[in-house]
Amino acid sequence: NRPHVSIFLRNDLDRLNGKDYMSSKMCYPIFTQADTTSIGIDELQLLLLKNALLLGVDFRLGVGFEDAEVIIDSKNSKPRWKCKVSYDEKAAAKYNVEAGICFQTFDVLMGCDGARSRVRESQPQ
Repeated sequence: NRPHVSIFLRNDLDRLNGKDYMSSKMCYPIFTQADTTSIGIDELQLLLLKNALLLGVDFRLGVGFEDAEVIIDSKNSKPRWKCKVSYDEKAAAKYNVEAGICFQTFDVLMGCDGARSRVRESQPQ
């Protein structure tokens, strides 16, 4: 699937170092003529992943989100998220935790799992 990219999104991709982090074959349909600008979903995911890794985001494969609740730090009123997560056997061995359900606290909680996001549904409106 190659959705058409509007001008402002094309400029955002350029600001995310799209020309530097993508191969020349991937860059051609994005950064050439405005009327033919398109990007594949896989190419966009790869570009976003590379930028997130440069920012120090910790991706943990084999870990599933179950639920979360907001906890407020009493010292500085900073919100954090206490998440109920599940580890499979391989991920548990890699991250030195027990397999199954456990609780972890995070500074940021993002759900990148589509329109019916379990993260969004778990948070109060």
